[in-house]
Amino acid sequence: MTSIILPLEFIDFILILIAVEAVAFSVWARKTGRESVLPAVFSFLLAGAALTIAVRFAMIGGSHPVLAASLAVSGVAHAFCLFSIIKLSADPKR
Repeated sequence: MTSIILPLEFIDFILILIAVEAVAFSVWARKTGRESVLPAVFSFLLAGAALTIAVRFAMIGGSHPVLAASLAVSGVAHAFCLFSIIKLSADPKR
């Protein structure tokens, strides 16, 4: 099934950019001594990647269990991201 909105290659490119962003944030956090923000950043990126994968599977007519699993991973990662941000904002030593 061809997509009217976006080609699949564009979705793949977005996933590659998310991976590059994860590496860039990791390097930045280690150079600046801000490793405490990495769990929040990685969970945020994981949530976005899982949603992007869900969109990709929906575009190709993928199986419903894979689509549901991808959405579930995104939801859990987003919840962990929110928890991490709240925890970081409550810590005065960050």
